[in-house]
Amino acid sequence: MFKNRLLLFGVFWLAILFSSAAVVSPKVNDSLSQLGNVLYLTDEEEVLQEEPRLTESKEITKTEVSEEKKEGEVAKAEPNDQTPEVSRLTMIELSVDKLAPKNIDPELKKVIVNTAYQAEVDQGIDGCMIVSVIKQESNFNPNAIGRDREVGLMQIMGRYWYKHFGFKSRAEFEKELKDPEFNILTGTAILKKCLDKKRGSYTKALKCYNGSSSYPPKIMRHYRKTGCSN
Repeated sequence: MFKNRLLLFGVFWLAILFSSAAVVSPKVNDSLSQLGNVLYLTDEEEVLQEEPRLTESKEITKTEVSEEKKEGEVAKAEPNDQTPEVSRLTMIELSVDKLAPKNIDPELKKVIVNTAYQAEVDQGIDGCMIVSVIKQESNFNPNAIGRDREVGLMQIMGRYWYKHFGFKSRAEFEKELKDPEFNILTGTAILKKCLDKKRGSYTKALKCYNGSSSYPPKIMRHYRKTGCSN
């Protein structure tokens, strides 16, 4: 009888234990499930937090490279825009210093340099070549008159060219030729006409300008002294 009661008591407690396990298991499962979700969300949030940082870092890198590239382009562009103009004007000024008399009037020198540079830009004639022609023709004397009444710095023949340049009289044209700036621009226009006629050959164009075959070598000797041919 006692054994039966003891057996019954044991069965009763086993039933309670199994019942508790059945009740507790869902809670444990829920807890484990929630813990898993938390861990999963935590990992996902960390990934999401890392991605913007990487994207931001890439954008900054691209921006820095772009800015460096622009700065490089600007630094590279500046010399291309300004250096040629300055160097050519300087070369023409140096050519006058090398070929002109030491006592040349500073104002006349300034006019010759600026006008030769302007003629080079507008008509495409080498400014140092213009200075070389002035050296040979008049030795930088704006009032020089030749044997055949050639006038001024570039010794232009009024009787031959006055109608070509739209003047009604030779005297009027020759009067204007005494102005250094007008004389250089007119002489350069004549040289340009010869250069076009001779298809870009300075040797032939210089012979056309003066009419003498011995003229081009004389000009080229002056031109080499300017340093512009180097």
